[in-house]
Amino acid sequence: MPVIHIPSKMNQTKMKDNASAINKFLKSGKNAFVLIYMDGCGPCMNTHPKWLELESDFKDHDDIGVFDIEMSNLGEISHEGLKRNIAGYPTMRHVHGDSANEYEKCENISHDRTHESFVDWINKMSSNKKSSMRGGGPHFMNMHSQLNLYPNIKSGYIMRTNKQKRATRKINHYKHVKRSGGRRKWSLKYKRSINCRRPRGFSQRQYCRGRKSR
Repeated sequence: MPVIHIPSKMNQTKMKDNASAINKFLKSGKNAFVLIYMDGCGPCMNTHPKWLELESDFKDHDDIGVFDIEMSNLGEISHEGLKRNIAGYPTMRHVHGDSANEYEKCENISHDRTHESFVDWINKMSSNKKSSMRGGGPHFMNMHSQLNLYPNIKSGYIMRTNKQKRATRKINHYKHVKRSGGRRKWSLKYKRSINCRRPRGFSQRQYCRGRKSR
């Protein structure tokens, strides 16, 4: 998990590197959770230590970013939604794509700014975004879905089952018969394969009777 801190007092080069890393992550479309605080703010001093505890909870989650930024360095961040309409400090926001949603507006969690409530918030918002991405779009189809939807696709792209191959041959046969006006000529190879002692079906019996009458 990317965990990045931008305090007020920091080497300028390091600060710009950290801001650049945060901007890159925010543009990636992954879930980011950001604390914006102000030095000397009483509520911020209570919230910040609990926020820092999140690193141990999400260190193995590469698709989640947890950041804390002191408000004087907020100008280095390029995401407009994250910076828009900040009414007070601390402010906690979930950023995903162009949207930025408030911690206090998340439903079905406690908003007491404890470590536990932050964990619940992150888990809830991350799972919601993953579920919406699964959807039914073509990029998320499994092999069985593709085989059912596209039975005639060439085997060079996906493997077809024998049942689908037989269905494809049958469809192609009907197309050929339709193009030929409902009549299909037998090949010489097929004619030679007919056993007139045991003809199969009406067509073969008629063919054998015609040969006997010649």
